[in-house]
Amino acid sequence: MSRCLVVGWLALGLSTFSPTAGALGPQGTGALGAFEPAADTVVTLPADGVLQYTRFVVPQGVTVTFAPAAGNPPVTILVQGDAEVHGTLRLDGDVSGGAAAGIVALGGPGGPGGSTGGSGLVVGGLPGHGPSGAHGTGECQAGGGGSPRSGGVDGGRCGCGGTGGLAVGGRFPLHGGSGGGGSTAHGGGGGGGSLTLAAPTLQVEGLISATGGSATGRAGGGGGGVIRLVAGTITGQGLLLATGGVATEGCDAGGKGAPGLIRLEADEVDVSLFLASAPLAEEGAPKTTQPWGSVTPTLTIQQVAGATPGPTTDHVDLAPALSVESGALVTVTLTATGVAPGAKAQVAVARAGGERTVSTSTPFALQNGVLTATAEVRLPTGAGAGSLEAWIASYDGP
Repeated sequence: MSRCLVVGWLALGLSTFSPTAGALGPQGTGALGAFEPAADTVVTLPADGVLQYTRFVVPQGVTVTFAPAAGNPPVTILVQGDAEVHGTLRLDGDVSGGAAAGIVALGGPGGPGGSTGGSGLVVGGLPGHGPSGAHGTGECQAGGGGSPRSGGVDGGRCGCGGTGGLAVGGRFPLHGGSGGGGSTAHGGGGGGGSLTLAAPTLQVEGLISATGGSATGRAGGGGGGVIRLVAGTITGQGLLLATGGVATEGCDAGGKGAPGLIRLEADEVDVSLFLASAPLAEEGAPKTTQPWGSVTPTLTIQQVAGATPGPTTDHVDLAPALSVESGALVTVTLTATGVAPGAKAQVAVARAGGERTVSTSTPFALQNGVLTATAEVRLPTGAGAGSLEAWIASYDGP
């Protein structure tokens, strides 16, 4: 939706648009009952990140945050009845080191579905995590973390700096913001989280926030996250924020995080939410609220050049104990659940103070009943200070 169209509607005194007729029906099973906390609440996410309520209300003055599940799935809230946000829903990425740890050399944790900032515990700093994680260049400034729709922001406003990551395609991003790059002694900010909230009717008078975490020193800010609201009718004059994290001002600063994605899918939407969103919201008719169906996909790096890293996850820190020759072209074996045969993953190789290189895997295919794919990657020189990371970036379904 363009800014010109919004202004035109306001001039006519209209408050909504109606791209189609009809209404979104109840969502989910309502298995968790009604949600209406009387005080600030931390919701522990299930393994798939999906929360199913009969009614969902965040009262004024109440802040709701989320404790990530293993594998860091995005947050999906499905509501059978009305949904109202008068208080605050917060999925922000954290600042360098994390507010609790207070160690600025550690990368800030991402919000649920977002990625961690790059560490500053090694000389030059490590790139931020996530599909569009940013990186530094040697002793120079780091880039800002990327978002689901845009690459990160270059660091170094005085000539020397890192770069942001590549943009991630697809209409349904499966990740929030990526992490900002780390620099020596300073970690990057974490990426903002990812939220889908679906209900027959939705009222937003408070704040929904999925911003990137800020950074210090020469490190980069985290990328903004994803806010996706799906309903028959969306009303309210609340505030939606998915901005990138800031970095220190001045010549030696890293890059700020790229803005994230706000998408409103409904038959009728209050224009006020567009005007109060940052970045400007996209609009569209309601789509499926669970793009991957009822199963949240998982992705695991099983082997690197025939060696099994431990523990096996979608992120592996390269260490001498892995016994893989630095600089070698090697095969990475991936396994997945919850994805369709034929899907492809991407594998990023990162080294301290250097660039990330990204390779695309073969299509996933069943091997002995397990979805398996491989990717050819070249390990960085000095592999003990590098990392491997794999992801399936997005879904382009109906």
